[in-house]
Amino acid sequence: MAKLDDLNRMKALDPKGMLKCLAEQPQMLADAAKLAPSSPIAGAKDISNIVICGVGGSAIGGDVCRSILAERISLPVFVNRNCCLPKWVDTKTLVIAVSYSGETEETLLCFKEAQQKKAKLACVSSGGRLAALAQKDNLPFIMVKDGYQPRGAIPYLTVPILTFLKELGIIGDFSQGTKEAVSLLEGLRGKYKEDVPLKANFAKQIAEKLQEKIPVIMASEGCISAAATRWKCQFNENSKLTSHACFFPELTHNEVVNLAHLKKGRHQFALIILRDEADHERNKKRIEITKSLVSKSFTGTHEVWATGSDPLARIFSVMYLADYVSVYLALLSGTDPSEIDVLNRLKRELKR
Repeated sequence: MAKLDDLNRMKALDPKGMLKCLAEQPQMLADAAKLAPSSPIAGAKDISNIVICGVGGSAIGGDVCRSILAERISLPVFVNRNCCLPKWVDTKTLVIAVSYSGETEETLLCFKEAQQKKAKLACVSSGGRLAALAQKDNLPFIMVKDGYQPRGAIPYLTVPILTFLKELGIIGDFSQGTKEAVSLLEGLRGKYKEDVPLKANFAKQIAEKLQEKIPVIMASEGCISAAATRWKCQFNENSKLTSHACFFPELTHNEVVNLAHLKKGRHQFALIILRDEADHERNKKRIEITKSLVSKSFTGTHEVWATGSDPLARIFSVMYLADYVSVYLALLSGTDPSEIDVLNRLKRELKR
């Protein structure tokens, strides 16, 4: 029996239930769409730019929103992964502070700075100090369900950001996109879940081929660019693998050179190309040319196409595969996908 078809083995290696978490993701999306802000954001007409503050799993939702909105709204959207805000943040900036735990140091520092700058503030959290501060000052706040690791709660860290923007009139109703994403993920779950055997399970098949490899993920700047970051981070945290993400067209001005010079058999790099029909036509051509130039240098090449019509559905379709592939890779190597002891030690040291 293949390791990934041994359900008892997988259950034993996944004591905190990361696979269960993945199976719940469609319902998380549906539930997140029902959440409403605690209060309206004052002065909506004066907003000139948007800053989404978060790090790690709590920042990916911001990446998703920025990717989706880049060509759909006139306001600039910036995802801030720092301990401080950009100098240009002012009273006309909407700062959305996102911390799943509510205890993220960097986000709390940015929250306090946003208050000092008198920026417009909104918050997303499952509790913690961020929730307490938002509620104390009666700031617009969306409380999401707790009990997950941040990277496992991505629907709760994405949809509320869009909800704030809808309430402000910056974007229109996006409920159809959410419904399509929920339906799409339900279908993909039926194809990727652990009781679907290897021979019929695309996620398990990719995981098998990526064993002992270093994934290099390519994607175009645009709708699914955030998905490449998600793939990289899921390999890092779930699979405990080094991984690299690069983007068209930028990679065709630098990284293509070293990738084309890789000597097959002397490395363990595997190529993953994320594709979307909505990619810019020039980037589509760049992808095909790049494949012809670098594919022979890799120990394996895999293409993943986004599915669905709405941008939210398409990006989640690509990320959902990353979630399953990264967990299966962890289980193949006998690793608990939920374990992040080194991150916890780092946080403890920072508190000293």
